[in-house]
Amino acid sequence: MDYSKYTYEALIDRITDFEMINNELLKEKEQESRLDFAWSRNLGHWYFNLKTNSVSFNKLKVTTLGYRMEDIPEKITYQFFTDKIHPEDYQNTMNAMILHIQGKASTYETQYRIQAKDKSWKWFYDRGKITQRGIDGKPEFIAGIIFDITARKEQELKLKEENKNLIYTDELTNGANKNSFKLHAEKLIKDDANQYVFIVLDIDNFKLINDLFGHEQGDSLLKHMAYVLSQQINQDEVFARITDDKFFLLLEYSDKNKLESRFNKINEEISSFEFLTNFNIVICSGIFVINNTDMTLDTMSDRAILAVNMIKGGYTSAYSFYDDNIRNKIIMESSIENEMHEALKNGDFKVFLQPKYDFKSEKIAGAEALIRWQHPQKWIVMPDNFIPLFEKNGFVTKIDMYVFEEICKLQKEWALEGLKPLVVSINQSRLHLNNPAYVDTLKSIFDKYNIQPEVIELELTESVFSNNIDIVLDVTRRLHNIGFRISIDDFGSGYSSLNVLKDIFIDVIKLDREFLKDTLNTARGKIIIKSIIAMSKELEIETVAEGVETKDHVEFLREIGCDLAQGYYYAKPMPVSYFKDLLKEDAL
Repeated sequence: MDYSKYTYEALIDRITDFEMINNELLKEKEQESRLDFAWSRNLGHWYFNLKTNSVSFNKLKVTTLGYRMEDIPEKITYQFFTDKIHPEDYQNTMNAMILHIQGKASTYETQYRIQAKDKSWKWFYDRGKITQRGIDGKPEFIAGIIFDITARKEQELKLKEENKNLIYTDELTNGANKNSFKLHAEKLIKDDANQYVFIVLDIDNFKLINDLFGHEQGDSLLKHMAYVLSQQINQDEVFARITDDKFFLLLEYSDKNKLESRFNKINEEISSFEFLTNFNIVICSGIFVINNTDMTLDTMSDRAILAVNMIKGGYTSAYSFYDDNIRNKIIMESSIENEMHEALKNGDFKVFLQPKYDFKSEKIAGAEALIRWQHPQKWIVMPDNFIPLFEKNGFVTKIDMYVFEEICKLQKEWALEGLKPLVVSINQSRLHLNNPAYVDTLKSIFDKYNIQPEVIELELTESVFSNNIDIVLDVTRRLHNIGFRISIDDFGSGYSSLNVLKDIFIDVIKLDREFLKDTLNTARGKIIIKSIIAMSKELEIETVAEGVETKDHVEFLREIGCDLAQGYYYAKPMPVSYFKDLLKEDAL
């Protein structure tokens, strides 16, 4: 019978009693995949007489294999087909039949390849059930259905090959992924006579880019990075994107100078990526020089990651080589991080004040709030030992808010005691600029204490103003609208000082202590400082000199019209109670 002209439903209507068994099997299989039975031309059925070892079937199975019906002997044995099964599939097929005959499987079900007349291989799905048993209970007849699934199997193999490619391909950049990197890097390290370095390269604070510009721009940057690296990598080198913005590189290594030159080129090309607004891309790279080729890639990557973590939180692109000093520093930083939250909770961080003196009257005219860690076992811990780490891990934002609130409390106390209002400056990390709620958080703290905003001065380092100028403009405008004073700390330490004064409204500039120390020793340096003071007066900006330590400093700065002095010549940072006593003495 030619089934090709019938639909699946019509075929079911026309089956004979013999075919009803096949129909039962079809329905079972249909639950798994209706697609296999969409057209009856894919269907064949068979009937196996175990007593005579003969097989009856419709012509599908024979014609699919390339035979004509007249090519087939009158009596077909079971072995006519099983002898043509692929060697890799033969045993599984036999086992499936044996298990069903022995009653250990409810149905006979298998998939196998079978050789066609032209020596090609066809895939069949085969399923059957015992339909009759003898008086002794032994199976005598088995009926089944068979499907040609060659097209589906070929599609599966194609998908499998594509998936194999996906295993080694980064979906976003279409470059190598971690699996591919591991495969090639291990081979290069073992087989190549060259020395290599393992490098971890990523973008500092990449999350900010996604938050500011959206994930589409972030993805575009990652694709750009992958393209740049692909152009800079040599034949016996490899790179891959591992996660998010983290890339692994295995580069040939001869000396630091050549590697530095390559890094400068790579960083320059990556930084050429253009955002919708001006944004500085900070690229950090950790480097581990491979001297032991038996070391695992995981150990190499761990050490390179330790190196890169040491330089994160900076303002410019940088790289760092791993060494034992880094390991020791990591251990120390880990200890600090384990204690910092509890220390803040317990009030172990103490606010100190360093007076600012008016050059003309030599009276206290203000103060800067500084932080000290009064550790229970380590006495006083100076900020140089923890602030850089807090900048890296973000904890500095909590410290800043803590100091800000302590000063608001203090200003409230002074006001209630009738003391003369005194401006206190408070350092603010650049990390606050990444927080959209920064200004609102400051205002909510400030509003609790009902004090005048003019007694609060917020210090931002000059380097903050050199990057992300649009964000800085918006934040400083909003802070000024509240009434806070804004000062530039470490003025003269960077290369954008004049641009800052041109673009942003500033109340105070604080001359950098190192800048002051270096320039006061030369005639040209004195001219520069004198010009800065004069320009500030023209712009109605107050000037503060940090690091005033000698009488010569005082006389020169007073002569050129600097407004305030801060430094050890007058007073060191001190606890709030000492400052209050000093303030009372100064008022006499």
